[in-house]
Amino acid sequence: MSKVKHFEHQEVKAFKLGHAYWGKPLIWVHVYWLDGLLIDSGQRKMQKHLLALLKDLPVQQIALTHHHEDHSGNIKALQQYYQVPVWAGDKTRQLVASGFKIKNYQKFVFGNMPPTDQLLPLPDQITTDKYQLSPIFTPGHAQDHYAFYEAQQGWLFSGDLYLGKIKYIRQDENVPQMIASIKKVLQYDFDVLFCAHHPRLTNGKQHMRHKLQYLEDLSGKIHQLHAQGNGIQQIIKKLHRKEIRLGKLITSNDIGVDYLVRSILKDKALHEQT
Repeated sequence: MSKVKHFEHQEVKAFKLGHAYWGKPLIWVHVYWLDGLLIDSGQRKMQKHLLALLKDLPVQQIALTHHHEDHSGNIKALQQYYQVPVWAGDKTRQLVASGFKIKNYQKFVFGNMPPTDQLLPLPDQITTDKYQLSPIFTPGHAQDHYAFYEAQQGWLFSGDLYLGKIKYIRQDENVPQMIASIKKVLQYDFDVLFCAHHPRLTNGKQHMRHKLQYLEDLSGKIHQLHAQGNGIQQIIKKLHRKEIRLGKLITSNDIGVDYLVRSILKDKALHEQT
C-alpha cells in the first residue's frame, strides 16, 4: 500500500511519499522540486509514484542531501530517465556508487538500494534560472550530510538535520556533530525549513533553535548523570525513558536510546556497560 500527498509553498513543490504494508506508512519522506531542481529522490518502494508525480515537471538537475536509502533510493531510475546532472557530496557519491549495504528492516520499509555511479561533485552553488542554493556540510545524522540554503528566499532544505525532538538514534549517528551542524546553519537567515520528514513552513529558524536547545539540555543532563557515577542503563532510567526493545529486535540492533546516550558521552568504555 503506497500513499502520496503533496503541497506547494511559494514556488516549491513537495511530494510526501509513504509506503505501508498495512495502515499508515511508518515513515513519510519528502522530496522537493523547485525550478527544475529535484532535492533528494525518495525511497525505492515509491519509485513509480514519484515518476508519475514528476511527469509534467521539468527535471534539469538533482541534488542529494546524503546517501540514506530513503533519500537516494530512486537516483538510478531518475538518472536513467532524465539523464541530467546529479550533484552529491564526495562521501555520498562513494557510498551510492558502491551500493552500500542496508539491513533487512530498511529494505522492508524503503526498498533496495541499487548502486549508481556517475554522480557529480557538489558545486559551490547549485544554480537554476531563478535560484541559487548553497550546499552546507552538516554531518551528524550521517557523515556525508549536506543542507541546501537559498538566501534570497530564506529557504533551508535541511535533509535530516532537523527531524524534531529525537528520542533515539541509529548507531552510526553522532549527536555532538548534530549540535555543531545546527549551530552552523543557525548562522544563516531562513524562515522556511524544508525538512525531509517534518517540514516547518513558518518560523523554521525558531524550530531549529528549539532542536538545538533540546539536544544541549539533554547533553547537559546526561553528562551530569554520568559524572555522578551512573552507567548507560541508569542514565536512561533517570531520564525517564525506556529502551525500545522491539525496535532493536526489528532493526537488528540498529537503533536505540542507548546509542543516543553513548553518542553524547563519546566514551568507549561505557559501551561495555549494561
